[in-house]
Formats: sequence, structure tokens, C-alpha cells
Amino acid sequence: KGIADTFGAEIQDINIAANALSKNLGVSFEEALTELSRGFASGANISGDFLEQVKEYPSTFQDAGLSAKQFTDIIIAQSKAGIKDDFGIDAIKEFNIKIKEQTAATKDALTGAFGNEFTNEILKGVDTGAITTVQALDKIAQKTKEVNLTQQQLQLLKVDVFGSKGEDIGLGF
Repeated sequence: KGIADTFGAEIQDINIAANALSKNLGVSFEEALTELSRGFASGANISGDFLEQVKEYPSTFQDAGLSAKQFTDIIIAQSKAGIKDDFGIDAIKEFNIKIKEQTAATKDALTGAFGNEFTNEILKGVDTGAITTVQALDKIAQKTKEVNLTQQQLQLLKVDVFGSKGEDIGLGF
């Protein structure tokens, strides 16, 4: 009731969102409520759909290897960056799917940007479970900072590795 009173949200929506966080990201219901409160206090609800995102995406992010805190941090970051609706979190969801599917387009975009050795390391690591999607994302983000990518390479990464939402928000997120 405290979160509802403080942030003007419906108790039922808070309970459903906290339950989704708890069940999918391995935290207690109380810890989930703490994350919701932190999210609200940190600006995650700027677009007005924080609880909807929390209800929709936790299972995807469990699969990607994120913690409840990391999940909340992503929603906070996309809100503060002015990213429309759930585009940031959806781009990461798409990345999770594409990096696991390992289509020719995804592999070609990664290889074109970073070379065969790096690409094979990432894809093999994800495929065998040696690295999580989150770890792959971190490695790709770091490598992007280290190399001088062309506009074409950037565009292919956005579209073929992060999907249409990645194209909408760019790689800066």
C-alpha cells in the first residue's frame, strides 16, 4: 500500500508486477517490492508504463541472465534517456532472441563489425552456455567502444543483432 500511496499506482498492478519479478528473477516478494519502489523513485515511470514493463518482460530477462536489480536499472536508464515506451528493454529482448538463434544475418553483422574470432567466441559461448546473453551484450558493447565502426557496420548491428527496436533507439543505449 505504501508504494501505491506514494507513487499513485494501483495495488493490484503493484502486486502482479512484484510477483512477476519474484517468480521470474529469483527474489523474494519483499525484494521485488523494494525494486519497484526504487524504480518509481528513480524515474522508471516517466512514460507511465513501468509496471506494465515489469509485468511483461521478467521471464525474458531471466532467460538472458539478468538480476532483478539489473532489470530495474535498464528500465530506469531507458526512461532517463528519453527512449520511447519500452523500446530499450525490447531491444535487449530482441538481442537475447537473435544471439541465441544465431542466424546468418546476426553472425554476418557481428563478423563484419568485429571479425571471425570475436564473433565465434561470442556465439559459441552463448550456444554452450559458457556466457549468458548479458555477458555477450557486455562484451559486444565493450568491443564497440574499442573499434572504429563504419555507419554500415553500425546499421547492420542495430538491425541484425538488436532488431527493429535497436534500429529505433541506436546503439548508444
